[in-house]
Amino acid sequence: MKIEVDIDGVLTREIDYRGDGTYLTRTPVDKQIDRINTIAKNSTIILHSARFEIDRKETIQWLNNNSVRYNQLMLDKMQADVRIDDRSLPEVPEAALLANIRCKKNCHFCIWCGEETKEECPICGGKFCTVCGR
Repeated sequence: MKIEVDIDGVLTREIDYRGDGTYLTRTPVDKQIDRINTIAKNSTIILHSARFEIDRKETIQWLNNNSVRYNQLMLDKMQADVRIDDRSLPEVPEAALLANIRCKKNCHFCIWCGEETKEECPICGGKFCTVCGR
């Protein structure tokens, strides 16, 4: 099985796109890294990031420093707040729902059910959906 994984906001706590030497100081999300490393025993892990190609050496160094197991590193992913794809967000949500997204974690309103969320997002202080569980 091939699994595509983003780096920033998934394997790191930080989500901004700077690259000015700060990628090495990113805070690892150990729980996520442990899960990826376990999955990597039986799957192909493709790290796909919006980091620029110029940041490859620094990115590889961070991945090595944090013992992240992966098979391929792809950079220069198109930067977007929401990705609509048959493997992630399979249908286009209503425009009103997209307008309410305030951080990369799709907080404040659930993009699937449209309900206002109740629990706080650790990134922006927004809220996750407790209605549909996403």
